[in-house]
Amino acid sequence: MDLQAIYIKTAKGQQEVATRAFQLPSRVRSLLVMVDGKTDTEQLLANTAALGDSATFFTMLVEGGFIEAVASSVASAPAGSAPAQNVKAPPKELVRTVSHLVIEILGPAGDPLSMRLEKSLSIEEFAKQVEQCRNVIESAAGKKRGDAFWNTVLEQLSAGTGTIKAGGA
Repeated sequence: MDLQAIYIKTAKGQQEVATRAFQLPSRVRSLLVMVDGKTDTEQLLANTAALGDSATFFTMLVEGGFIEAVASSVASAPAGSAPAQNVKAPPKELVRTVSHLVIEILGPAGDPLSMRLEKSLSIEEFAKQVEQCRNVIESAAGKKRGDAFWNTVLEQLSAGTGTIKAGGA
């Protein structure tokens, strides 16, 4: 399995998301929903660690024809490209607070997500990671818990610790 590969949903995968036509087990379906054509395999597996054996679930989706590889994230970045110079990093206190909240909700399974939050180099990247955390929390602990997580993040933002655009909150 190429951990740098980026996958998209096939027509069959899109049909399953829309109609549940193939009646995938809920954990496998949760992983399918997370496939977005932007996130590499390694990150998807880390983000869905709370689901259980996410690598096996991922293989089931590939072999079942629900997802297919379209690119490698290594190939998508030009060789020798440097990070943007005027990129504003997320506030450290906000990162720390959200990171601890993820661990509090997911326990040790939240470690990979927490590490990704802490490695965010820009507010945009941090916002994307927070959205992924919310999705994983909703998948693992339910929508109510995911909404509570999101509301806590928004409270931190209103306290003046940073800005994140709410994506469907």
